[in-house]
Amino acid sequence: MIKDDGESIVDEAREFFARARDADAKNRLEAIDDLKFVHGEQWPEAIKRERERDGRPTLTINKLPQFCKQVINDIRQNRPQIKVRAVDDVADIKTADVYNGLIRNIEANSGADMAYDTASEYAVKAGIGFFRITTAYTDDDMFDQDIVIKPIRNPFTVYLDPTSVLPDYSDQKRCIVTERMQKDKFEAQYPNAISEWEEESTGESGDSWCDDETVRVAEFWCVEEEPATLCLLSDGSTVSLKKGEKYKAFEKQLAAKGMQCLKTREVKQRSVTQYIVTGKELLETNKWAGKYIPIFPVVGEEYYVEGERKRKSLIRDAKDAQRMYNYWRSASTEQVALAPKSAYIAADDAIAGYEAEWSNANVKNQAYLRYKSGTERPTRDPMPEPSQAMIAEITGADQDLYSTTGIYPANLGQKGPETSGRAILARQKEGDVSTFHFQDNLTRAIRFAGRVLVDLIPRIYDTARVIRVLNFDGTSRMVQINQEYLDPASGSILKHDLAAGKYDVQVDVGPSYTTQRQEAAESMMEAAQMNPQLMQIAGDILVKSMDWPHAEEIADRIKQAQQQSQQGGQEPPEIQAVKMQQQIEGMKAQSAQQLQQQKLQSEFQLKQMELQQEQQLEEMRLNFEAQKAGIEYRIDLAKNQAKINFEREKHSSKLAADQAVAFMQGQAGQVIDGYSQLDGETPPLSVDRVVSTSIAPIAESVSASVQQTQQLLQTVAQLVQAIPAQIDAIVNVPKTIIYDKQGRVIGAQPNRTVQ
Repeated sequence: MIKDDGESIVDEAREFFARARDADAKNRLEAIDDLKFVHGEQWPEAIKRERERDGRPTLTINKLPQFCKQVINDIRQNRPQIKVRAVDDVADIKTADVYNGLIRNIEANSGADMAYDTASEYAVKAGIGFFRITTAYTDDDMFDQDIVIKPIRNPFTVYLDPTSVLPDYSDQKRCIVTERMQKDKFEAQYPNAISEWEEESTGESGDSWCDDETVRVAEFWCVEEEPATLCLLSDGSTVSLKKGEKYKAFEKQLAAKGMQCLKTREVKQRSVTQYIVTGKELLETNKWAGKYIPIFPVVGEEYYVEGERKRKSLIRDAKDAQRMYNYWRSASTEQVALAPKSAYIAADDAIAGYEAEWSNANVKNQAYLRYKSGTERPTRDPMPEPSQAMIAEITGADQDLYSTTGIYPANLGQKGPETSGRAILARQKEGDVSTFHFQDNLTRAIRFAGRVLVDLIPRIYDTARVIRVLNFDGTSRMVQINQEYLDPASGSILKHDLAAGKYDVQVDVGPSYTTQRQEAAESMMEAAQMNPQLMQIAGDILVKSMDWPHAEEIADRIKQAQQQSQQGGQEPPEIQAVKMQQQIEGMKAQSAQQLQQQKLQSEFQLKQMELQQEQQLEEMRLNFEAQKAGIEYRIDLAKNQAKINFEREKHSSKLAADQAVAFMQGQAGQVIDGYSQLDGETPPLSVDRVVSTSIAPIAESVSASVQQTQQLLQTVAQLVQAIPAQIDAIVNVPKTIIYDKQGRVIGAQPNRTVQ
């Protein structure tokens, strides 16, 4: 995992750059040589200097561009087209159609054909080309973003991950795209960055990160994989929990929603980051919305030799044949140029007086040459013929060009040894098959781009908005996404949620819609010539498929004329159907208006009845509340009176007891005093003992009376507490409202008996 600090990122970027450059160095050198060769630099530099020094011709009869154009233009005529399909039960077929239309719109607005064609051209000529996907804001004053497909004009600025093994490089985890910026432009864009530093030599010219005039700025793309837990929920959806997120808290959230996690498994979650770096410092850090690096290589021919990845262009194997062709054509030209010119043979008397004219015959193109009549006509030896061996070598080199490229004269529109149409088609098919891998490799790259678009679209177009989509025939329409709307065609509520469901991508290769229409028009014209009545039956369809100006209007007029002739001057069925539909719509509108009036009247009557019921129920509730308040007042009054009586009884009992105790104490004292006077001895009992013995029965009687009074008060309190609950039950018991025939409330009957 890359460390999240500027110095570590720059160090890893430099290390990856050196490793990717070294791993692909041979392929890059051969690709550069292929590009130079196909554009005319076909003589070895040493041989060319030597021949020019000796004044010998170095002709370049470059036949390779026609082979390259044949493959490139064939790809342009059959450009691959992305098609999105719904996969699971959550995905929607109509939403998949929105995906298709949106991708077509992205390709049209981006000029994706230029990106695809540029990548294909480099794949054919150099063995590899690239295009990319990026995002841009819709406008300067908006936050909505759009997806853009762009070409990469220089394929040698891209350094792929050497550890990638898949043919489309979708598994690469590192990638660098470099740009040489002039120092003044670099300082204006990054004013606080360092533009000059001492650069260590990398051993190869042009690979330094900084020189006197430019600074290499690199996009360093990194893919990181973090462990996560994937949860399958009870509604069929899946949710991933990153490392560190609490699973128990997540389960509680699910339980609150009435859901649960059925099963889990450990996965790795991808994230992509773009770092903008120089060889000295980190300039920017940008999080990419998708999970793939959006750089797409289009390879020519790729294979492995002893673990080393190699690439080839279309013309790699044809370079020697082209060199031989140039050499033998130069040698043939040189031989003819150095051969002496044939002299004229004439008698002296035949050209007497005309010597000056005959002396310049090999120098000037004269209209005529004169000789004397009556003499033998001067003659000239034939010119020397080229060497037959040389002609054979030229022919052989020419045939080698066809063999090494797999493209034969029939593919190039030239007349070959084939005579029958079947043989010509067979040879053309043979040439198409031999170069089909270029077409197929572009298809593979565009399929990967489609997967990236399907992954990216829900993350970029993540808000409710209206977008333009393109149909297959090039017409456009506006569609609402991520929100519910009424579909005028079906009258149903639709919602195109781009984030819901799973979609996959397939790529169709074939002629464009325009080409298909032209081919259909040609076929229909041939059929119309064979059967002239076809124009009367389907003339409008045939004209509509033409590329004439106003073809649509002409087709409509032909159709109207056909309908009028069929109906004998009556209105066409379409017009009758429209009128009938208008009448039906009028009847529907009238019925709907009547139903609406009836509905409003019923709702008004119902509302009146509800208001009457509510008013009468409110009156009944107020009466019950008044009765309840009276009962509660009488209960409180009874409670207070009982309490007063209890306190009075308690006080009277205590006073009587105190008086009895005092009286007994007085009587007991007299008895004891009398006893002491009679006998002169201490009495056996004290006054307190006599009193306590005498008063104990009285106290017990008073205590029992007090306890009985308290129990009585408790019973009264319980009864008082139960009375409000019974009142509430009586007041709040569900009732059935009783109406008379006029709908007026005349009473209410409880639904159950209060116990």
